[in-house]
Amino acid sequence: MSKTPALVSSNWNRAYNDGKYDQEGPIPFLKEILEYLKKEKLNDGLGFYPGCGNGRNLVPLLEKGLNIKANDISKVAVDKLKSRFPKANASVGDFLTLDSVKQYDYLLSIQLFQHVNEHGPETLFEKVDQLLKPKGLFILRVNSIHTQIVQDYSIVSKSEQGGFTIKYKSGQKDGQHIHFYSAEEIHSLTNKYEVLMPLREEFIPRDDGTYWVQWETILKKS
Repeated sequence: MSKTPALVSSNWNRAYNDGKYDQEGPIPFLKEILEYLKKEKLNDGLGFYPGCGNGRNLVPLLEKGLNIKANDISKVAVDKLKSRFPKANASVGDFLTLDSVKQYDYLLSIQLFQHVNEHGPETLFEKVDQLLKPKGLFILRVNSIHTQIVQDYSIVSKSEQGGFTIKYKSGQKDGQHIHFYSAEEIHSLTNKYEVLMPLREEFIPRDDGTYWVQWETILKKS
């Protein structure tokens, strides 16, 4: 086993101890998530939310009565989640080490699949296919190539579709490999899925005038 999970866990424990996301509410995307779960009659199904963090997006969904299992690589994050919502079915763990059983009606990947680390994006998307039931929903929010990166970094690799992986040299994610996706790359990785909510970009401005950009889409497994 590589040292990557320990590095990621340490970085995120530090970030959550420093108050990461403590003052931030849920993302607007939750509105569409709830709408599509209702349309597909999956409100009573079992969902999975890897990389749930401190629960800023998970708790509002649980408060709507959804049944969602969750995990996060940061123990500090899971502890904060459970202090907010003690009944949350959440544990400390790595998404890729889960048993590969098709048991979930929907899977939420919100700002998780940029964390490719020492594997490629394909590994993460293959894991989704292993975990989702047929007709299950894949809810995705992930880094766009149009993000303005402000920390020091080096480019590790580039995909044929225009995506690229960097290694941060400073900041909260120092030492981590992070991927930025092109639209073509996401379409290629999810071409076996039916598109329910077409891919769109959300631009999130920073205080310094730069912006972060996230792709959002909702897909249905065949």
